[in-house]
Formats: sequence, C-alpha cells, structure tokens
Amino acid sequence: MRTALDIRTDRELEAAPPGDTRAYRWTIVGPERHPLAAALRAASRDDAPEAVAVLLGRTFHRVDNGRLLRAIRAAVARGSRLAVVHLGAGGGSLARAAAVEHPGLSCVVAELTEGPAPAAVRAATGLVTAASPVAGEVRVDRDGRLRTTGWQPLRLPAAARTAGAAGTVLVTGGLGGLGLRVAAVLACRHGLHPILADTATPERLGTAGRRHLDRMAGTTGVTVLRADVTDGAALRRALADSGHLRPAGVVHCAGLLRGGPVTAGTAAGLSAVQAAKVDGLRHALDAVDRHALRRVLVFGSITAERPHRSLGAYALANELLRRCAVRLAADLPAAVTLVAEWSIWSGAGMAHGTPGAVAAARRLNLPPVPLGPGMAAVDALWRLPAAPGRAQRLLISGC
Repeated sequence: MRTALDIRTDRELEAAPPGDTRAYRWTIVGPERHPLAAALRAASRDDAPEAVAVLLGRTFHRVDNGRLLRAIRAAVARGSRLAVVHLGAGGGSLARAAAVEHPGLSCVVAELTEGPAPAAVRAATGLVTAASPVAGEVRVDRDGRLRTTGWQPLRLPAAARTAGAAGTVLVTGGLGGLGLRVAAVLACRHGLHPILADTATPERLGTAGRRHLDRMAGTTGVTVLRADVTDGAALRRALADSGHLRPAGVVHCAGLLRGGPVTAGTAAGLSAVQAAKVDGLRHALDAVDRHALRRVLVFGSITAERPHRSLGAYALANELLRRCAVRLAADLPAAVTLVAEWSIWSGAGMAHGTPGAVAAARRLNLPPVPLGPGMAAVDALWRLPAAPGRAQRLLISGC
C-alpha cells in the first residue's frame, strides 16, 4: 500500500552501558520500599550536584501524577538531573516532555522489565548516574541488559474488495471528526455495523458529519449511543439496551486534549486526560463479550514516543493507553490488537479546530496525517495480519 504516510513498527535494540558515572545528591519521590531507593541513597553524596528521582511501581496510580509533577518541578527549579525509574507503570513521557520545555534539564527514564533483580538494580543505578545519559526510555532486564525501541518501516496490505456483512464494531468517540470517518470506512469497506458511543448527539453534527452518518445508515445501518466511556457502568447499560454486547471489533477514538507547560499542570488535569484514554479503553472492553472480539484498534498519539512542548499531559495519557492496551491484549486470545500512535491529523481530529495547530505541528517536526491517506491506512490496518493475544505498536505520521 503506497500512501503519503510514514508507517513504522517497533523493534527492540540492544543498548550499550552508558559508561562514566557521576555523583549526585538525590531527592527521592515515591515509596521508600522501591528497589532503587536504597541504591540511590547509598550512592548519594552531600557535596554533589542535586538530582531528583521519581520511583514508580508496576501499575500507574492516580497518586503517581502528583509524584511526577513534584519531581519535575523540583528538578526544573534546581536545573538538575531528573530520573524516572519504574517497574512497568510508565510515566517517562511526561518527564521527557518537560525536558523539551526546559533544555537545561537532564532526563533519564528506565524501566526494570523483569523485576528488581540485583543486576537490574545495579544497571539502573548506572543509567541514572551516567555522565552522558542514554536518550529515550531504556528497559533493563533481570540480568542488567539494556534495550531501547527502534522503528522499522511497515508496508500495509494493498486495498481489497469491499467485504460483505461482518457483524458490528464499537467506536468510542464515534461522533467526533475522526470517529465518524473511521466508522464510515469500516461500514463501507468492511461491512460492519458501527455502534457510535459518544457524549454528543447527532443533532450537533455539521453538514459533513451528517453526510457520514447518512452514508453509514444507507450501507450497513448505524447505532448511536449517548454514553461517556469514562463511566463504565453507563456504557455497558447503553450497549445492553441496544442489544449490541458482542461486537466483532472495537475502535477506541475517544480522547481529551489539554495543552500547556508540564510544570503548570495539575494532578487532576492529568487524570482527566487519562480517564478518556485509559479508563475509556478498559471500560469499552469490559462492556463487551471479549470472546467475540476479532480486532481492536487503539488510537494513540505519536507524542507518547516523541515528546513535544506543551503536550506533556497528552503524551503521558497516550503512553499509559499503550501500556494498558498491551496488558489487555493478553486477555483477548482471539483478537488482533493494534496500537496506532498517530501524528496530528489534518482535516479532522481534536486539534483540527485549533487555529494554527497543524502549522505548529509541522514546525515541531510532527508532519500531519492527511485525511485521505489516513483513512486508507485505517482500511488497511483492519486487514493487517498480526498475531492475536498481543498488541502490535505502530507509529504513523505524514511525510
């Protein structure tokens, strides 16, 4: 499939140890029982430059938003080293966005992927005290080996004939600019009856939105549910009332975009953005019969991988969304799960109505995704061969 898009999938790369280390006087934010806390306290020197470490566990909790913000503000105020070390919770994307906004901030992010084995703790300590830190997020296995994420080009399958009737698909954020267009592609190209879950109502749609809705109604039919994906019980009731609890697919488009400097953010603000993304996906999958699912397409953001100024809250929400999708995919043995981390869209999406957003994205080296090629990619992604029971990650931007 040839499109005006740059489409890549992740691959694991080995990373060399960072080399020389230096001493720091560490301030630790997070639980004292974290496996790295004792190592950093032992390495701390009172006469050394200040540094701040935020230590998180296996699962991200709302309290971790406050921990991250406190650590970031402290490190920015001191112009010092900031380290984020976790056991799978995530959180590094917010710190990396802060480093973009504050070039004097030295940021290190490490994940102990297989628990706090002694070799892993030693390697992580070496990472956070490195004189020249490794860029991006580094994963440390139990033997202390380091790995980072690389990206290789992915060729999507060529367009195929329109499919016949193939069941239903739940689309969260279904009345948004992207949700409507994605639903129309799945109806017209794959014969799926879309179930559009949204807090809005069809009466609020403009001319283009009504046209997409009418197109679906005349092709496979369409069901519109007024439901908030952040309220799991309400979403399940709405689906039960509609008689659509066994969709063949789920597309999670719902989201909330809030911009602004990381240091000006609040824990409540971060939680609100995460609710639409992370809780929304969990609630959508909890509301349906998972055994009937054959495909799950999660709309994430490229900012989770490539942090940018004023988009830290959104980057963190999408990092946590991707981690949530990876965990949930293991409980979907018959479903192909794809996490598509898109650049900003040109012509639709949450940033479309923001004046100057597309031009600003280009200046930030975030080439926008044009609508036509983007929807052609959605069509191809629904046919992409992939192994069920695991999540495949994709990075998609314009050229």
